[in-house]
Amino acid sequence: MAQYRVHTYGTIESMKDYLWHFHTYKDVLLRFWASKAVKAAPKKASRDLCEEHSQLLTSDKPQGKTSSKRRKLMQELRLETEELVHDFLTTGANYNFPKMHLISHFTDQINKYGSLPQYSTEICEASHKPLKDAYRCSNHLNAIPQILRTYTRVHGFSMREKNLE
Repeated sequence: MAQYRVHTYGTIESMKDYLWHFHTYKDVLLRFWASKAVKAAPKKASRDLCEEHSQLLTSDKPQGKTSSKRRKLMQELRLETEELVHDFLTTGANYNFPKMHLISHFTDQINKYGSLPQYSTEICEASHKPLKDAYRCSNHLNAIPQILRTYTRVHGFSMREKNLE
């Protein structure tokens, strides 16, 4: 919405409303925002906890627990494992990076200066495309010289084509 060419009072209020809703409910998405290092820790903890649970379940069997009590215990242990994993994922993840803070200022900027085309990432992303394509064409081992050769070749062909036109 920040990239609309024209803004009205309604679009600015909608932006504020969307941002408020995002910040209100962002904790739901937080576990999916965790880094690779953060995601590795709960796997190990979950495995260790599952081993403890299996030992607990096998030690309880001779004590004469009924199948319904064992099922209830298994469900409690599963919930405990899920809670542990959720705690690990949400503790190490956050939305503390400049882009998330920057959008909180968009409505004030739009009120002062009008539309905000300068915040578009489209131009930067488009400039990376040839390099990404060249990387995909490489064998991914010692890729930098291969990327440079491919990019130079493709650029040379495009310049030649423009000259011929």
